[in-house]
Amino acid sequence: MTTPRDRIAFGSHVFPFTGVTGPDDSVLGVPLLPVRFRGPNGVWSRALNAVLDTGSTRCVLRPDLARGLGIPSSPDSEELKGAGGPFQAVPNACDVRIVDAHYPDATFWEVVDLRVWVPVDEKALDISIVGWDLLK
Repeated sequence: MTTPRDRIAFGSHVFPFTGVTGPDDSVLGVPLLPVRFRGPNGVWSRALNAVLDTGSTRCVLRPDLARGLGIPSSPDSEELKGAGGPFQAVPNACDVRIVDAHYPDATFWEVVDLRVWVPVDEKALDISIVGWDLLK
């Protein structure tokens, strides 16, 4: 099966911010963006949801996701406020693709070497956040 031309053609596309639905088709009451991340290990994550937070100045990845991408931890952390904070987080970088919720292999937008923050505490964040670092 191929992606219909009208879903990805002509450089523009309107898609709902409902993200990728899980097995139970639950949708949070916030705008979700379907994304894929790639860390230093060179492997793209599966398509997953990130909160599209226009009020957040930073992109923040769940610690388990960062670990799976091979993003190294660091002893140097900084306190982040908001987005479930305050919590300690470390800066790093990864690549990100904004994908289609229905066709996650269709990439709409790709950013290389995006600065992301990873909480030190495993329980600090339930879902990754896409903020101004990506939206600028």
